[in-house]
Amino acid sequence: MKKNFLVSLVLVIILSLATITAFAGPPDNDVEGEWCYLPFIMEPEIHGKNTFIYIVDVGEWTGTFLGISKDIGTTIIHDGSGKLNYLGFVSFEEVTVDGKTGTLEMRVNGMLHDTEWEGHWVITRRGGDLSGL
Repeated sequence: MKKNFLVSLVLVIILSLATITAFAGPPDNDVEGEWCYLPFIMEPEIHGKNTFIYIVDVGEWTGTFLGISKDIGTTIIHDGSGKLNYLGFVSFEEVTVDGKTGTLEMRVNGMLHDTEWEGHWVITRRGGDLSGL
């Protein structure tokens, strides 16, 4: 019984030491601009009541965010309701953000509300002067 307790205690200590904490704070500066893109849309696929449209596009970003992007993702029309979601990755071989230049990849999860897209952009990779972004 003592041996099982000791082994359990050691495992709890080891697992608690192996935990890595991530901290996030507010952004240093906000950036803004406009994204103009030209999509290449592949044939839609219907699975159950949902329609999946696979998209590849090239986009130009202007404003405090300058560069040419490649976008790969999927637009989902849910249950014939007309509600649209977009899941994908936007990548830049060279982009300038607030005067700093480097490479960048973002994960995008967007939703269409009326005529406006909104969503979440999460940086998944960055390099060059943007490594601290």
